[in-house]
Amino acid sequence: MSQAAINDLPVELLIEVLDHLRFNDRRTAEGVCTHWNSILTESRYLKKTVLHLGSYISQGHNLDEIRHYPVVVIGDVTDAAVLDQIREFLFSEEVSSNLVAIHLTNFSQPMERIFEDPAGKKTLNLPKLEEIKFERCAKHSSEPNIIAPRLKCVDLISHNSHYPGDLVMPFVEQIQEMNLYTSFKVSGQLLRNAKNLRKLYLRIYGIMSPQDLEALKHAFKLVENVNIDLPGEDAIKNLPELLQTSHNIHVLTIASSKFSINTLPSMENLQELNLLSIPAQRFTTGTHKLSLPKLWKLQTVMSTVKRFVVPNLKSLTLLGEVYTNLREPHIRHFFKQFAHQLEELDLLDLTLSKKCIRVVHSLAKLHSLMLCKVQVDEHEVGNLMDGLRSLRMARFVNCYPYTAECYYCSCAEYREFFEGLKDEYDYCGVSVTLDELECDQCMSLGAILCSFTTSYQHQRLEEMSCLS
Repeated sequence: MSQAAINDLPVELLIEVLDHLRFNDRRTAEGVCTHWNSILTESRYLKKTVLHLGSYISQGHNLDEIRHYPVVVIGDVTDAAVLDQIREFLFSEEVSSNLVAIHLTNFSQPMERIFEDPAGKKTLNLPKLEEIKFERCAKHSSEPNIIAPRLKCVDLISHNSHYPGDLVMPFVEQIQEMNLYTSFKVSGQLLRNAKNLRKLYLRIYGIMSPQDLEALKHAFKLVENVNIDLPGEDAIKNLPELLQTSHNIHVLTIASSKFSINTLPSMENLQELNLLSIPAQRFTTGTHKLSLPKLWKLQTVMSTVKRFVVPNLKSLTLLGEVYTNLREPHIRHFFKQFAHQLEELDLLDLTLSKKCIRVVHSLAKLHSLMLCKVQVDEHEVGNLMDGLRSLRMARFVNCYPYTAECYYCSCAEYREFFEGLKDEYDYCGVSVTLDELECDQCMSLGAILCSFTTSYQHQRLEEMSCLS
């Protein structure tokens, strides 16, 4: 196969790489070639490249040096001269016309200090702004006005003494995504007037009023993707009622130690379900069967699979539990049921014995396998991927043998398996991550694995380039 150059990649992949560059590295990359320069100077391409504006100015840098910067972060700035320069930066037409996101973190000054023209002659116009974040900012009474016709994402981390996000209230009807870690009162104010909301992350504290509940019901009727992290009993007890009115939800994530699967209603349009941080005892009682006819992706603790009726399941992530493994009859039955349709399997924090490996081998259509912090029988590790001839990608993240003080160096079978992965399993890609290594021998093995993992990734990128 011929050597591929990085500029042979589709522009989408190249953007993903360049988007992670730090500011100084980005300036260097702009001079590599005209192709890179055109990407790095077009704000519409880059969404992750971040400039920490306050510290950048405090270090004596000139604002004229930073053009087309899509994301700025403003921290706790108290110096009046620096605040004036930040405001000058934001009001500069060349800058404001290219800003995609503004993040304010622990900002202790009034918002008008940077968002309002002191002469009152000009309103801050941010025509490309898509996201604004307020993280533990100080609470002040007056509010500036801004123009942001494309604003679609609000991220608010706010406790009682913090800024409640009033700046975005005029834009609530156009907002498509909200990430709210705040009180029921503040969340309710933002949600009750939403009209185009599609994605919602909720971590709410405090007491829910009837008005707050109605605001949540309104929002749940709109959204397609919901991530719920509700620590309190008051909040979680209303979740079944909220979900029963939600006919548009396609992706649902629930993380709460108070939640019980017995209260989860059947949702005919749900396509992806992630159940996190939920104790096993919340699943094991009762005989409630949950019918999810369109679900194709499921993440849950292992003992729960017997509770789901999911005829179209394609992707499964199982989280390990004490005293539960793949040999359990209900789990073997579940795998047998989906042996010819399950395409992706992720196993986290569990043990794979010889019999458990046989259960995995029953998945004839498996394309992708990931093992994360999984103990594998050192005498069976060489057989782990045998029989999985449909496999196209296997990932091993800190997997280790049953008995090894230092994971790999004391286990010849493990070393032999990992060192032989590239040659023996050339029909699929193999990615290995070992970031918990404890000795020189293990680190040497990690370097070997890193080299061929990187080689495989280059090969896959070349194949993707050809396909494009």
